[in-house]
Amino acid sequence: MRLGEVRVAEDQDFRQLVALADNHDGWKLDFCNNSTKVWTKQPDEKECKMMKASTTYTDVDAATVYDVIHDVDYTKHYDKSMLAIDTGGCLNPNNQIFYYAMACPSPLCNRDLVVLRSWLDTGREYYSLGHSVSHQQFPPRKGFVRALNYLSGYVVRPLSPKSCQVNYVTYGSPGGQLPVWLANKATQVLVPKMVKRFHKACLKYAGWKKRHNAHFKPWLFPEQMPIERLNLALADTHVHECSTCKHTFKSARLRDEHYTRTGHEKRSPCPVCQRFFHPDFLRIHLNSHSGAFRCKVCDTHFSSQATLARPPCTATAA
Repeated sequence: MRLGEVRVAEDQDFRQLVALADNHDGWKLDFCNNSTKVWTKQPDEKECKMMKASTTYTDVDAATVYDVIHDVDYTKHYDKSMLAIDTGGCLNPNNQIFYYAMACPSPLCNRDLVVLRSWLDTGREYYSLGHSVSHQQFPPRKGFVRALNYLSGYVVRPLSPKSCQVNYVTYGSPGGQLPVWLANKATQVLVPKMVKRFHKACLKYAGWKKRHNAHFKPWLFPEQMPIERLNLALADTHVHECSTCKHTFKSARLRDEHYTRTGHEKRSPCPVCQRFFHPDFLRIHLNSHSGAFRCKVCDTHFSSQATLARPPCTATAA
């Protein structure tokens, strides 16, 4: 599903999630130990990386993992970085809006996001899928930077009655002025730690659940869903995003004011290399691909006569 799109997830959406989890073409293996692998993929040099992990839990069954993914009360218990979780209504018993607020280490600002989560139990595998949306019930809050979740999801497969494979895919933007390289580095470090922490949480879930409303599992039993239906009139299906820093705004007017205040402006992608440029400079940049200004000595292409002539080429002609 597209960023900001509010609708019920379809079979095709879950098939795309499974394809992302299983197909490693174009992905780089960045971490590997006995049971866990982490891959990264760079959609664009100015964007954060897509990341995915695959791990095997030999002592946790798939149904327990599925419960831990969806049990909001347990998430509040084991995830100490989670400051708040709230719900904003559901489209149906398998599609629900959540608000998350998370603590970040100093000096970074805390982050929050609004996500439409969808889930499916096929009888053989378990799927959970999410992406960012906007909702008037959860406007941007003072002291928090609104992050973006382009896509995140789990694919959980039973291997035996007491073991399973867990695949996790994530692609997002932390928002604010956090450099892309720092966001990528932090995510590469945090994903393996998250997999390990999640495993520990799964091991402790059965004992915790016995003491906390043991039979309440609305993700399995739709009749237990306590929240109201989502008011689509309150859902802004379009996210107004700064194309430079990825900060989101409630309206196009606020985004345009941000452009004026910060100097960030809409940029257009080069159709050849996919780098982004202000429209006024894109035409000049395209010269570097056309060969209009080519060094006769080293065959390097430039965007203008001025850059071709400065500095003089020191390569030796063949």
